[in-house]
Amino acid sequence: MNGTINILAIKPGEQPERLTIDNTLEAKQKLVGGYIEAFGLMDGACIYCNEEGKIDGMPLNRGITMNDATGEGGDELVEIMAGTFIICGFNPDSGEDTSLTPQQAEYWMHRFHEPETFVQTMDGSIHAIPIR
Repeated sequence: MNGTINILAIKPGEQPERLTIDNTLEAKQKLVGGYIEAFGLMDGACIYCNEEGKIDGMPLNRGITMNDATGEGGDELVEIMAGTFIICGFNPDSGEDTSLTPQQAEYWMHRFHEPETFVQTMDGSIHAIPIR
């Protein structure tokens, strides 16, 4: 990996921010505040989050739905990100992270535009609620 890539950084309680970072493990770890864990998204995008974010008590940030991961399946939560996470592109042929395409950046900017909070209903299900 080398050069720079264009990504989105999503901090708890804030709107996504477009950044250009060095395409290095260290740069990604610095943004998420620790060791990174990958979470694949539809359309060739990839989330990197702090792998111990929940254990370390980082604030819950955004919910990831089945639709985010696969492009189908609706709004059922499959994961909740804790702390800052980043989204970049991923090239499966080379195994390297890439810049987000303009279309990916716009889609994920819109998808994660509103900060979220989380509530558990009487039936035990958890829902992401936009904070306006």
